[in-house]
Amino acid sequence: MAARTATRRLLRELDTWQAEQEELAASRAKVQADVDTDDSDGEKTVINSAKRDALEQNNPNRGIERLGPVADAEDLFKWEAVLNGRDVGGGYDYGRWRLEITIPTAYPNQPPVIRFATPIMHANVSLATGAVCLDLLQSAWTPALTVVSCVRAVRMLLSTPGTDSPLNIDLAALLRAGDSVGAARLVQLWCEEEHYDGE
Repeated sequence: MAARTATRRLLRELDTWQAEQEELAASRAKVQADVDTDDSDGEKTVINSAKRDALEQNNPNRGIERLGPVADAEDLFKWEAVLNGRDVGGGYDYGRWRLEITIPTAYPNQPPVIRFATPIMHANVSLATGAVCLDLLQSAWTPALTVVSCVRAVRMLLSTPGTDSPLNIDLAALLRAGDSVGAARLVQLWCEEEHYDGE
């Protein structure tokens, strides 16, 4: 019974995600069509460019390039996501990571387990295992949350590392010492070396 409930819920979430992506693509296409037809008027081009920027800024799924069940598996309880760090700051701007998401059959009563499959330098992510320390995925979980909201929270964590319960004590020590420049440079160097190259 629990697995059936979880399956129905996951299918609804997947449909919602895909509809949001299609709506966003249509909005982007409309703004681009406006830019293409109005390129003779500099003022209209600036307005349309501002519309395009506003569309991206207001996108709640900004930075989530892909989300859904693993392509080569028929298991609806194994998902993956691809995130980028654009506009996150802290050295993450050029990073790109793949997440592995394991959804329990008791979902939504239990949270998904999310781990970075691509190594990442972050105070709240284990460099060895990719495990993520985020209250939302543990004690603060509520069945009202979704897989999408969890992935959004993981991306938001990039810009707001916590040093109280670090999984990467070296980076957390830099942040605690107030060396945000050194921490950002370390993250940036790591992102240049370790990033996801797939689609």
